Amino acid sequence: MLNNLRAELVRKGYSPAKIVSEVLGCNEKTARNKISGETSFTVSEALKVKAEIFPTDNFTVEYLFAEKSA
Repeated sequence: MLNNLRAELVRKGYSPAKIVSEVLGCNEKTARNKISGETSFTVSEALKVKAEIFPTDNFTVEYLFAEKSA
């Protein structure tokens, strides 16, 4: 699960699956699967999420997309 990504999206007031689906142009189920770690983000998807949602935040891609074990 991408806990850091989920937490930072919630801190910004977003519904994680909804905003990720909007940015990536996919459905919310696909976005939920990516955030939960069931499927992976591609490098270009991760960079797009960071650029479009966190343009002025000092988060690294490594921080946002760090996988956490359950």
